[in-house]
Amino acid sequence: MKKIAILTLLAATLTACNTTTHVLIGQKRPPIMPDQVKIYTAPPKKFEQVAMVDANSVNTFRLTQQGAMDATMARLKHAAAALGANGVLLANVGNAPFANVTQESGYGRANATVYGNTAYANVYGSSTSMTSTLMMKTASGMAIYVIEE
Repeated sequence: MKKIAILTLLAATLTACNTTTHVLIGQKRPPIMPDQVKIYTAPPKKFEQVAMVDANSVNTFRLTQQGAMDATMARLKHAAAALGANGVLLANVGNAPFANVTQESGYGRANATVYGNTAYANVYGSSTSMTSTLMMKTASGMAIYVIEE
């Protein structure tokens, strides 16, 4: 039972952050396969707008910047495919912060020596703190239905 609770918590944590969003502005069509979606940097000859879509690389666990961007593009294609769009007219790609991680460590020491009615104390202290901002890749564009390239 404990293992099920831990797995459920892990799954909820991994899916807590939205990795894709869309705003429907045109006609939604039946879903297609993501590998049928093409990324465009310039508008094709004739198309219809379907939705504004965006995606990010949160929870992709990619170790390189290129790997994170590849995962982001795959998510963008998946979002468009779910709406029946066969293309994404890319508008923006970049980086955005999504978490700050702070690591702190400290050290303390106190010595006290008592002689008669007099106490002597030596106190030492040390502290270090480091904060890092974790970045994610982002991409946004217009999911489109291409009629003619």
